[in-house]
Amino acid sequence: EKLKPGGAFQVAVALDVHSEWHIYANPASRPEYVATTLQVTSELPLEALKIQYPESRAFPAEGVSEPVAVYSGKSSIVVSARLGARAVPGESELKLALRYQACNNQQCLAPKTVQIIVPVVVARDGD
Repeated sequence: EKLKPGGAFQVAVALDVHSEWHIYANPASRPEYVATTLQVTSELPLEALKIQYPESRAFPAEGVSEPVAVYSGKSSIVVSARLGARAVPGESELKLALRYQACNNQQCLAPKTVQIIVPVVVARDGD
């Protein structure tokens, strides 16, 4: 589907975290936890950019008095934006950077950033 200059659009990033693992939610429960984040960049003029993180669940982590907000299983991060009216028609892309830290009951892996390229086509008048 082509993006129309001045038009709203959404992109969903699917999360599928293995049942024995979890990633920290956004916002994170404590400052020392690496919150899951999504950054969106593009040469396209993006307006009213909003990132909606999924609802977290409380995880009773060992050695921590309060439950920790995490994501596990399947969920989605949804990006909503409006393409600027002056967007140039043709092919372009959205660059997404998903940063997270995966943990289980015994360990946490090093934080990781995954780059996701979403090809898009900006419609011409009349498309």
